[in-house]
Amino acid sequence: MRLFLAIPLPQDIVAYVRTLQSRLPRDSLRLPESLHITIQFLGDVDEGRLDELKTRLAKVAHVPFKLALDVVQAFPDWHKPRVLWVGVTPQEQVLSLHNVVARALQGMFPPEERFKAHITLARVRDTLDPPTIETMKALSVEKRTFSVDKLILFRSVLQRGGPIYTELMTIPLKA
Repeated sequence: MRLFLAIPLPQDIVAYVRTLQSRLPRDSLRLPESLHITIQFLGDVDEGRLDELKTRLAKVAHVPFKLALDVVQAFPDWHKPRVLWVGVTPQEQVLSLHNVVARALQGMFPPEERFKAHITLARVRDTLDPPTIETMKALSVEKRTFSVDKLILFRSVLQRGGPIYTELMTIPLKA
């Protein structure tokens, strides 16, 4: 089964990000059904390892924290964007959580080399012309804040219409 760990977003943040998506040119983009901040993609995991995974995740200890939405960016860059995303700040808090999770899963999953906390706005289907890219770069984001008090272990089933996510475990963050 295909698994990942993510920070769920509160409904008001989801609603706001959906308004940002509504300002994007839809013809060359694919919008995600679910909005979250991936902490670690675990990939295909044998079902027989699920109990060990849950045991390790239950030991994850991190204090809750607040994040704020930041600017719109693109992976790999704005010259040939493949993914449009909204950053969050402070990155240090999310990086700390990412590192705690990586330590808990050490030896079970390889560490991610590059990690950048973000909310995916859209995936680019076609090459974008320079004026469209400039419009996307100019998209202004309100610095809305939200609390992070849990992680979710998700199962992802890839479908033709997009992935279907199922929550397998909630990991509360506590002081």
